[in-house]
Amino acid sequence: MKWHSLSRLPVKYDVIWCRFPHRPALHVPADPPHPVVVRDIERNDALGEAIVSVTYGTSNFKPERAEIDLLLSYGLELHAAGLKLPTRFDLDDKYNLIPCLWTEEFFPNWRPCGHLDDNCIRRLENRLRWREEEAAKRAAKNAAE
Repeated sequence: MKWHSLSRLPVKYDVIWCRFPHRPALHVPADPPHPVVVRDIERNDALGEAIVSVTYGTSNFKPERAEIDLLLSYGLELHAAGLKLPTRFDLDDKYNLIPCLWTEEFFPNWRPCGHLDDNCIRRLENRLRWREEEAAKRAAKNAAE
């Protein structure tokens, strides 16, 4: 396993290509690479390693999920993110927020292709907040039953 340098770490909300793993083998990079949004980074400076938590992106565009996922379809936001095709970032964190090792195996190209613009970041945060509120409501309802 070959680790990328910590000096090359992306930043939160960068869009980068990742060999996003599939369940149940989250430790195994999958093909082909997909665009992902960087959501969090855990650095271990002593070891020179990092874990980059990312959200899966797909060209399987589903307009009906516009209220619960992050959809990028307009020219300027696609350009800022470095994407050519409309892309849906699936915000179901239970399945699609995955910590990946900052290695060549997961990130064949360490360079981000772009960054979410301010409007996309706002939409992302709003959808995540909505998802948390809905989960809390479901939990409260289930506890009351």
